[in-house]
Amino acid sequence: MSIRAIVCFGLASVLAIGCTDLECDPEAMEVDGMCVCRAGFMPVGDRCESTTDTGMTDGGPDTGDTDAGTDAGTAAGPILDPFPAPPLGPLDIWYDAQAPTGVYGVVPAPFETWTDRAGSNHARCQNTRLAVDEFGTNRHAVILTGSDSDPSYCQFANPDLTNMVIVAVLATNDGRDAGGWIASPLIVGGDRDGTHNDGGFVMAGGRLGFTRRNVGHDVRGPNRYDDNMLRAYSMVRGIRFTVDGPEVEPEGITIFVNNFFETSGTTTAGRVDQPGEWYLGAHQTLLNGRFSARYAEVLIFDRTLNGDEILALNSHISCRHGI
Repeated sequence: MSIRAIVCFGLASVLAIGCTDLECDPEAMEVDGMCVCRAGFMPVGDRCESTTDTGMTDGGPDTGDTDAGTDAGTAAGPILDPFPAPPLGPLDIWYDAQAPTGVYGVVPAPFETWTDRAGSNHARCQNTRLAVDEFGTNRHAVILTGSDSDPSYCQFANPDLTNMVIVAVLATNDGRDAGGWIASPLIVGGDRDGTHNDGGFVMAGGRLGFTRRNVGHDVRGPNRYDDNMLRAYSMVRGIRFTVDGPEVEPEGITIFVNNFFETSGTTTAGRVDQPGEWYLGAHQTLLNGRFSARYAEVLIFDRTLNGDEILALNSHISCRHGI
């Protein structure tokens, strides 16, 4: 039996997703929302296995190289990463506050590099901090302060993608409405000096959008999300929703909140392909694009995901973060 069993359900359309309550197998127990192996069991892969049902630790008469082992295997053992990877690929970038060094359970101090679990495009972070257990036991957050005087951000090399999916799991109370592209609070995006049609996934005035330098907000949602609640915000490049449902559209942008459709439209510069660097919470001028937020996870896929794949991905995220 697996250490942790969570039952998720999804609908056949982009409407909603959810999980049942946490269910631990008999060999494990719930500890602050996690399943941990009970005394007398140890984690092996994704299972809890008895330390006394083999010839290694029991006192049986079979060989002389085993002992009674009265104190062996009595500790609960390490808490394993319950979801070591998203269910879909190809995953281009994965920043995970639960495994900020790339190894689950290893916490860095100070926090200067956010390791890319999908490859080697590690983010260099400035004036940020890792808040341990920010969202619950073993549910950490990378904090960007949004300071207007001391830039707080993470930056990484431009992945140079055409169609893509950006997912940011975060909480924020930043309701700053900057109006223009260059100053909008930036969730994920790129920038370079000059007149390039750079773009970014933003939250201006608490409203999600895709925006670019020369025209401002191309796509902008109707609802505010600056209430400090943890959510998964997804931007899909390459599909557009109409009254007839989703359509493949090279210049399409569709935005979801958790597994709910938020808004959709088109933009002629969605590639974000000109910048040398991408950022969380800044543009190249750093204070522009500043964003006060608590990031739990950032995932970037290098292709468009279809509706069923978006459902599967958000089911995974919902179960992992309890949202």
